[in-house]
Amino acid sequence: MLEKINNSKITEEIYCLAIAVASVLGWYFNSHWGYMAIVPITMVGVILLNDFKYLAISILGFIFANGDMFSSDASNVAPMQMIISAGLILIIALIYVIRNGIHLKKVKSGKALLLLAIMSPIPLIYHNIIRKEDSGLYFLYFNYLLYFLVYLLFLFILDKKSFRFIKLSMGYMALLLAMECILYVYNNGFTKGYNMGWGICNEAGILMMVGIPFVFIDLIKAKKLEELFIPSAKIGIILFGMFASTSRGTYIFGFVLVLLLFVWTLIISKKRISILVLMLIAISLVVLYIHLNFGIVEFYEKVKDTIFEIGLNSSGRFELYKGATDIWATDFLTVTFGNGWVAEYASERFPQLNVYVVYHSTFFQMLATLGVIGVILLLFHFYEKYKQLFKFDISICVCLFVGYILVDIYGMIDNTYGMYYYMLPLVIVMASIDNLDKKTDTQLI
Repeated sequence: MLEKINNSKITEEIYCLAIAVASVLGWYFNSHWGYMAIVPITMVGVILLNDFKYLAISILGFIFANGDMFSSDASNVAPMQMIISAGLILIIALIYVIRNGIHLKKVKSGKALLLLAIMSPIPLIYHNIIRKEDSGLYFLYFNYLLYFLVYLLFLFILDKKSFRFIKLSMGYMALLLAMECILYVYNNGFTKGYNMGWGICNEAGILMMVGIPFVFIDLIKAKKLEELFIPSAKIGIILFGMFASTSRGTYIFGFVLVLLLFVWTLIISKKRISILVLMLIAISLVVLYIHLNFGIVEFYEKVKDTIFEIGLNSSGRFELYKGATDIWATDFLTVTFGNGWVAEYASERFPQLNVYVVYHSTFFQMLATLGVIGVILLLFHFYEKYKQLFKFDISICVCLFVGYILVDIYGMIDNTYGMYYYMLPLVIVMASIDNLDKKTDTQLI
């Protein structure tokens, strides 16, 4: 009986929805009760249904339930409720892994992550500018170790049946972030660059781009008309959330991504007419809401004046990129190994900022922090990540490939790699795909 419930798509949908609601409410009211609600829901999935796949959406829920900005101060790196709740769940998972044995032969796509984890602390040997009051920043030097360990954890607790749930989790991640952005704009107005606690709205836009290809998979694989309704509704909400992110990058890359996924879905799906009608309805509802609340012309003017008030100006990114290359070219050690994750404080070279410098580019961030070796390992990681996609049939492979490539292109001008909110979903997906084989039943997808 419990096995039947566990393998049910309805159970998985309800579970993900429950975590997403708890996360959004915890974020909205800036309350630790969001974390405390996620814990018992997770325990039901993990203990009662005896399946650790449920940890995936729970971890994502923990991340995005945080409405307070993290601090580099060692005493306030993360909310204590978050640490205790997440730690409790992860301890149970680790006990399971130890009990069932560690099978390193399953590690197929995490080698670059391991090498980056080994590389990351090396610059501390010759370049350490972390101030005593910012001692929490030492954690950054072990971020890739964390990502590798999370990859290992999910690699060992998932099986080939788990990808369907991971796919669903990524879609709900995009959905809950869309709701957070919508709620913020509804309460605070259409403003640019707002802080969401766990990160900023630009980063929410990136993560909606990460999650939405997984929702399109449900459209592509649908065999019955009723199977189209839920993913179409999700896409409509996420599309609205992209508007609410007020992120130039999301407006440019995100809507290109949605258009490409939509075209591919119409080409490959057997329900193309139904999908076309439902997607047009979803888009029409978004447009209708905008018209009723802003007016189409007024909204266009608002976007132009608020989001694109400086057009496609780099917003100081070229100065950041030059700063990254200057840091990288300091001497042989920085050229080879980089200057470390805290390469410089913003106040020294960029007085308009007040934190350690993040270079807003996957390439320049890696170059400045981990040098030539870091860039080489990043390319190796890309090879491992994209190679995984060939396990799928052409319909899913293209869908995920388009998502990966658009996000990676976006990442060349904004924050992705090395950022916890991006890396944790990515390594969970990679672990789930490593557990698949090419003969996986499509019902498991």
